[in-house]
Amino acid sequence: MARPRSFFIVPVVCALLLLLTSLWYHNRNSDSPTNFLGVLRPAILAPPFISTKEGFPIRDKVAVIVETRPTRNLLPIILHFASVLGPEWPIIFLTRESVINTLQAHAQGSHPFKRIVKSGQVKIIELPSDPPLLEYEGVEDFFEWDFVGAAHPFWKGAFNGGLALRNVSLSQEVVRRYNISDDVNEKGNGLGMFEDAWFWDKMKDMGGHFPSPEKAGEFAVDYIWSERPLGFHGINKNEQVARAEQIYEYCPEAMLAASGAEVKLNDEELKIYTPVPDGPTEGGRRLDFV
Repeated sequence: MARPRSFFIVPVVCALLLLLTSLWYHNRNSDSPTNFLGVLRPAILAPPFISTKEGFPIRDKVAVIVETRPTRNLLPIILHFASVLGPEWPIIFLTRESVINTLQAHAQGSHPFKRIVKSGQVKIIELPSDPPLLEYEGVEDFFEWDFVGAAHPFWKGAFNGGLALRNVSLSQEVVRRYNISDDVNEKGNGLGMFEDAWFWDKMKDMGGHFPSPEKAGEFAVDYIWSERPLGFHGINKNEQVARAEQIYEYCPEAMLAASGAEVKLNDEELKIYTPVPDGPTEGGRRLDFV
């Protein structure tokens, strides 16, 4: 099967990958330009004291990768995202200090990753230890929707948040109005158990604009199969494993996400780097990769 497109996305397995854009919603409500990290201002997304004064401007779109495990394929996947999305997409990598410490030791400082961090395309931000929660040519073709991802396997009409596009302004309004813990603690309400289904439900109540399951399948595939999506939400489910050969022929980059095994430092690496445990933190601290 020939590859009809050169633009594919592979998600970080078992991580939240949010490709966030405020372009459509902001322009719909305001004529003023936006150049702020307010994309992450609600506590659900990041601490309020992150700012763009450090030379990381965000105008209308930003890719956000959240991972708290030092998986072996993490740096290659981020490098792949940076290459596919291009320099016009700034990337926020939200993680723990221990993850960066372990990856530095394992890779002894990946030079390609160092370069994209130094260039400013990727910014590494420390996550808080106790957060309040947490046939297309490109991603932009799906910007008309407030939330789009692979069709959710457990909640009809909802979308899987692992590989997803979410409207930033509407997401901010959701976390200003609602608290996911209220639904988690509410007897008989299971929506709070799934962050993505919870967001979809609140956006729906606020008049959110969503694609049909068939259209969502053109963006991403998880449990429910669809031909030729823009990306795959992992390939470790039985449905994808059974179609692995077909998936890899269409999207070879999917092999990057085939294994989510975590890095285990050997004795030599432990002599060079001392593992850093994750303690209590409010998050938001700039983490470096040296």
